[in-house]
Amino acid sequence: MRTSGLGGEGQKYALTSDKDDSDFWGFAHEAEGLFTPLPGEEGARRVHLAGCLPQGGLPRCVDHVGSRRAVAGNAWFELLDGDGATMGSYFVNEVTVIDVKPSASGVGLVDLTVTLWCENALPGAERPWELVRTGRLNHTGMWYEPANQWACPAWPVWNCTNASPSGLVAVNCPSRSVFQRCC
Repeated sequence: MRTSGLGGEGQKYALTSDKDDSDFWGFAHEAEGLFTPLPGEEGARRVHLAGCLPQGGLPRCVDHVGSRRAVAGNAWFELLDGDGATMGSYFVNEVTVIDVKPSASGVGLVDLTVTLWCENALPGAERPWELVRTGRLNHTGMWYEPANQWACPAWPVWNCTNASPSGLVAVNCPSRSVFQRCC
């Protein structure tokens, strides 16, 4: 399992440039919108990142909101467990900062709104990720069914060294996701 090495309490998400793993863009305490496609645009997302400390190549984009220089580029959007270890990640395209405000999450933090493209962050996947993060996805054969529809989180099925802390991975099926023990 990868860890970002820069974790801290309450940080649930991280962004890292896809070009260079050492170009870490920062953590966020919350992310709203990753699993909600914009109407009429299946992969387009508007994501609100609360409690961010922009790092690496991201601060230059924050300083240029509204211009072409606000485009940060492609990244890995990582979902972190309670210890700051990466549980899973989504490749996201064209991360662009469209708004920045001081954050209520802490001194020196900002709330960013970004646009990005991610077809694999499917609606309904937030809840299963939260179950893994909080350690409640803790046995095989679990199903998640919001509002009588099967959720298909599209989690990456990694090798055993990248399974969740509980050793569970999600396997996508055409109509549902199956959580099973890795190896």
